[in-house]
Amino acid sequence: MDEYSENYTFCKQCKRDDYYNNPERAKRKVVATMKKYHEDEVFREVYLLRRYLNDAWKYSYWKNNKIMKVLKVPDKQFFVNHIQSLFKSGMNMDNYGGGKSNWQFDHIIPLNEAKTVEEVKKLFYYKNIRPCWRDENSKKRANRL
Repeated sequence: MDEYSENYTFCKQCKRDDYYNNPERAKRKVVATMKKYHEDEVFREVYLLRRYLNDAWKYSYWKNNKIMKVLKVPDKQFFVNHIQSLFKSGMNMDNYGGGKSNWQFDHIIPLNEAKTVEEVKKLFYYKNIRPCWRDENSKKRANRL
């Protein structure tokens, strides 16, 4: 009975699956994100810099020199060495990303505190970035909302 919500004829997991696999929900989210992307320059800068950082980390070359300039690092290896020096037990180069037992980049001073594009760039300084387990990062983010 724990798996069923009150007044529902299907289990909680089925309800979650239905919610997350709903194409209309996904479409509404994309539309809302793109609207905000085009209207809010701070959101756009955060969005782009996160993408650049993610791409740079995943690929063996700096795909975009803009992220290197914003991070204020001489090269990718410098940044990789910095992040590796902050790894907690169990973290390695292979378990980065969105998976349940993976780590993500965490901004010590959160990006949502930035009010201007210049502040966003200052918060992307490499010393403000550290590796953090995905679950810890999600909890930290939820507590700020």
